[in-house]
Amino acid sequence: MKYVDTSTLGGRIRLIRQKMDMSLADLGAKIGVSANYVSVIERNAKCPSDDLVDKIADATGVSINWLKTGEDGDHRLGDGNHEIDASLFLNILMMTNPSITKTAIATILAVDDSELDEILAGNTKYDPAWEAGFSALTQRIDDFSGLQEKLCRIQDYLRQEESKKIDFGLIRMFRGYLSKKFQCSFTFINNEHMANFKGSSPAQHRLVVPYHQKHFVCKQEKPESIWHVWSLSWHSRADLKDVLDRIKYNSKKPCENIVLAVDKKSDFEFLQSADWKQSSPWGETSPSRPKFFLMLIDTDAIQVVGDMVEVEI
Repeated sequence: MKYVDTSTLGGRIRLIRQKMDMSLADLGAKIGVSANYVSVIERNAKCPSDDLVDKIADATGVSINWLKTGEDGDHRLGDGNHEIDASLFLNILMMTNPSITKTAIATILAVDDSELDEILAGNTKYDPAWEAGFSALTQRIDDFSGLQEKLCRIQDYLRQEESKKIDFGLIRMFRGYLSKKFQCSFTFINNEHMANFKGSSPAQHRLVVPYHQKHFVCKQEKPESIWHVWSLSWHSRADLKDVLDRIKYNSKKPCENIVLAVDKKSDFEFLQSADWKQSSPWGETSPSRPKFFLMLIDTDAIQVVGDMVEVEI
């Protein structure tokens, strides 16, 4: 089993799923969601509701407290040296303290030079017989808090870069799809990530919508027009009028074409059957009323499923 970061909720869900030899589809079937949705949760791209966390705990037999915090009384489920990447850990130790040399490691772990080279190269998995030796080596760290802070910064950086990679994939997907559909060039302008999906009134500014949202802006070359693409993790209890109002407010001008992309077929079907005209913040005679489209996307495969659908707003 590959190393799993258990410092996050998604990582802990992945860990216990793998420990129970369950596939994404297996867990999804037990808790009533798709395999794709489980994958998105495990990547921490979405935060599951408390109700869904309860279902995951029931399906996997672990405590809700451990899933949410990583703590289970005085015990940390899933932690242990067997989860450590021995190569990475030992190389970090050597960089942290010059006294932790290859010779010292070989002596403490009772391995010869060739065995140590294999361990450091990542070709050998952690051996439980090294537990005491790893502990002894770890005690040579002079500044635990300083090292942890550095590792946290690296982790934060990797998360930011992972988010960028996902964004670049989505940008290529949207731009490629629109270019092919309309047989013309689309240029990416910018994307926005907002902690709060703001509404058009002071009261709404204080609300935090329970969706994971990304906002991309593209320019169509011929005929020239602006496209706002909103990728939302929809919630079945979402108020359509409120969401449309927020999209209008945050899209700003020019706002000629809007695409609302969701990643669950059930949400896509719900939105197709929704009363858009009744919920629309754009008046029927408003000159600024944009064209509005729905799109179903697969966030794992990074592709559009089927064709986007225009709705009357």
